[in-house]
Amino acid sequence: MHNDESFISAMLTHGAQGYVLKNTGKAELCAAIRTLAAGKTYFSQEVTDTMMQSLMRERKAGATKEAPNGKY
Repeated sequence: MHNDESFISAMLTHGAQGYVLKNTGKAELCAAIRTLAAGKTYFSQEVTDTMMQSLMRERKAGATKEAPNGKY
């Protein structure tokens, strides 16, 4: 799949329980399948990093808007 924030968010909104990139190796893909088959979620590290960076940007932007003079 694509390592694009909006694409990943859309998949999560539609109920995705896991997400790996197209370039994922066989070992990680097998681990993802086993994890999902066990009823857990699985997101590759790159996907997790992308979403965490997005969340941090959003929180920082929100905190800046709420803080007087942009200071914490």
